Amino acid sequence: MTRNVDGNRQPHDRQTRRRVVALGAATLGGSLLAACSVGGGQPPADQAASANKTPVTAAIAAGGWVSEVDKELHRKVWKAFEQSRPHVTLDINEIAFSTDKLLTAVAGGTPPDAAYIHPNNLPSVAAPGAYQNLDNYAKRDKSVDLKAIFPKVLEFFKFKGVLYQLPYHSGPSMIYYNKSLFKQHGVKLPEEYDKAGQWQWHTGYTEAVRLLTQDRGGKQSYGWDGRTGIAFVCVPMWCNGGGVLNATATESLLHLPKSTEALQSYADIWNKLNAVPTPAGWTNFTQGHIGMVFGFRGMGPLYRTIQDFELGIWHNPGGPAGKFTRSGPSGYGVVTGAKNSDEGWEFCKFYTGPVAQGILFTGGFNVPMTTRKEDMEAFRKDLAPWEREEVYMEAQDKRLRPLAPLPVKWADINTAFNREWALIRDGKKSAQQAMTEIRPEIEAALKGG
Repeated sequence: MTRNVDGNRQPHDRQTRRRVVALGAATLGGSLLAACSVGGGQPPADQAASANKTPVTAAIAAGGWVSEVDKELHRKVWKAFEQSRPHVTLDINEIAFSTDKLLTAVAGGTPPDAAYIHPNNLPSVAAPGAYQNLDNYAKRDKSVDLKAIFPKVLEFFKFKGVLYQLPYHSGPSMIYYNKSLFKQHGVKLPEEYDKAGQWQWHTGYTEAVRLLTQDRGGKQSYGWDGRTGIAFVCVPMWCNGGGVLNATATESLLHLPKSTEALQSYADIWNKLNAVPTPAGWTNFTQGHIGMVFGFRGMGPLYRTIQDFELGIWHNPGGPAGKFTRSGPSGYGVVTGAKNSDEGWEFCKFYTGPVAQGILFTGGFNVPMTTRKEDMEAFRKDLAPWEREEVYMEAQDKRLRPLAPLPVKWADINTAFNREWALIRDGKKSAQQAMTEIRPEIEAALKGG
């Protein structure tokens, strides 16, 4: 039994903490030698220089995958990293760190060199100084061109204007739908609603959800998968002209009429249309009884296994204020107090580069985060026949709206919102009542942060 990088013993360390063994040159050598651009491995001269350096073991707190299939792809990235930097051996903790674990590791003097933390938790890590400022690394490292990353994607990884993580994944949302179910029920497809100017949360979307929710001979179908949480319902609120917080994250916008109108309309899918199955969830989409999913490409590998019905993909609905989408991004940062900060930076940089991205594209998870030609080519090769490049890229580049900046006590705000959302969804409170009552609690958290 070994000790995790947070200082706590784990009974399953043999399964969750591993030292990565590099792949043979025949497996990844060609692609690594070719990747000399932004963050994507090292050219041969630098690779040779790495081989002459003193051996280093870099501790990594990994995370961010959604399935075992996804995790296997990340293991390939780790091996590719080691091959590109022969002097580095990765000591990987595959149990994703929580915010508290990372802060405890830093305070105890046993931090990993790089760590994954979901960007929603970034304020809780960056505010007390547990992550290093990556702007400083990027200024020194001319191989990194942050301008190649879509600016809206990069915003998720900043706190108070400072970059603390480099992204390796961005999951802009769109609608996956059961085309066969639409046809069976005689419902217009999302793109047909859109062509008619009706693909909005209050109009065509609500109509489609209602029409897809049917009981035919005891066989029940539902219109929606039931994705909730403030990071999802912000989309219909934005499209309706409302929002979550003001631009400086000092005031709540949830109580404003345009916010509560959208929130109530979304909740009515449960308490009026009964259009969400129990249990809800995007994985149940594979069973064929759910019409639409509030999706992101991380669902792609699972949905590619579907054989019983035809799939489709289209943009999120819009609204009177415009067409917006959210994202569920992932990234790594260099941890404060790291013994091998340079290697931690190299790890973060490698994940953003074309070699790592090329590996991740093969699993059907990623949408290109950069303008690099290599990324777009790898992405196109991996598309399933029913996927649409233009839908993914418009969501990533033109429609994406970061839920940022986030306050330090964002977790407390999430908890309070989820508590009230359950009451709205169940018809026990109106959205206007709940969001008005919660306003003092949210703004106290904003001031406290």
